Amino acid sequence: VVVLSVMNGAQETLRDSILGATPHIYVQQSTTGSLRMDDWAGVAERVREVEGVVSARPFVLTQIGILRPGPYAQASDLYGIRTDAGNDASELEQLLAGPEYLGAEQGDLPGIVIGEQLADRMDLYSGDTVQVIAFESMRPHPMLGFSPATKSMVVIRRVNTGLYDYDIRSSYVRMETLQELLDLEPDQASGIYVRVEDPWEAESVREGIRERLGGYP
Repeated sequence: VVVLSVMNGAQETLRDSILGATPHIYVQQSTTGSLRMDDWAGVAERVREVEGVVSARPFVLTQIGILRPGPYAQASDLYGIRTDAGNDASELEQLLAGPEYLGAEQGDLPGIVIGEQLADRMDLYSGDTVQVIAFESMRPHPMLGFSPATKSMVVIRRVNTGLYDYDIRSSYVRMETLQELLDLEPDQASGIYVRVEDPWEAESVREGIRERLGGYP
């Protein structure tokens, strides 16, 4: 009985951590062939009309290289987070949008929050400056033909979600910072994060979203 209770408690903790850090449904514009969605505000408004949907928020996501001072770089998934009021896409986004993280006043350089395991691997702490390299947005170069977009950023904080797989590969910036890095317009995003009233009903809600949008989310 004791062993089963401990195992059930561990499963519940893991489940709550995953659901707290991960949206229940992703909506993407598959016709573009990449993580690009036009008019995300209009899409989100239509998604919110579906029964069972609690919130629908835009996200921007790309893969980057983080270069710290010295010859050492690490790959990361970089998420663009909205910091406006009412961010309820996930518990993690609510935390990151707060005043202690990306909601803090930005200085001369945009801020970046890095997963604690990734930060440990790179020996990064608050106040360190890093170079972010985005290979998705290649730009013409007079000597090299094309070069990736790069931007200097300052580490605001490290974040620990309790999930090693997240914290070893994830980093976060304000959504508008990542849009600028990727040459996206304000009305463009990678897709929509959706949270539903009952996570176990996500499959049926997904079908409702598909019908509402007239495509496959």
